[in-house]
Amino acid sequence: MKRRSGDRHLYHSPNQGEQYGDDQCDRDRPTAGLNTFQLVADPDNAISETDEQNNAAVLTVTADNTRTTDLSVYPAGMTFILHPNAVPGDLFSIQSVVKNDGSSSVVTDVAFYNGDPRSGGVMMGRKTLTIPPFSTETAWEDLPLPSGSPVIYAWADPTMWLLSRTK
Repeated sequence: MKRRSGDRHLYHSPNQGEQYGDDQCDRDRPTAGLNTFQLVADPDNAISETDEQNNAAVLTVTADNTRTTDLSVYPAGMTFILHPNAVPGDLFSIQSVVKNDGSSSVVTDVAFYNGDPRSGGVMMGRKTLTIPPFSTETAWEDLPLPSGSPVIYAWADPTMWLLSRTK
């Protein structure tokens, strides 16, 4: 929804108290607990309307921020760069975008496999990334081109260390 000039919001969270202003509130990262969002359109009644009583909306949500990391790798975020006449053993570059939808910064490994790592895929390389909350970083590596018809996987947190920390 596009905000009009003069629209205001009120945001209340357990740790931050009430915040009132003309700027945008951070609705994508609420504090754990009960959060109340209120948006008031035309708060000064500068616009003549037939009904002035319907200019406010309130939304109350309970946020559970126990999951502070949420990593994902998508096939569309993978890029391969290789010479058109490359043969097995020649170097090629691989890039993979890793997204952290969690509320905490994370340091994690991203491993590249020839084949599915859950069923015997062979690790080809590994990079360590620091990914701030709600952002993406790109892991890249120059690796020897495998023979045959490789199916390359990128796997964030290949040791599942983050998963075991949050259980």
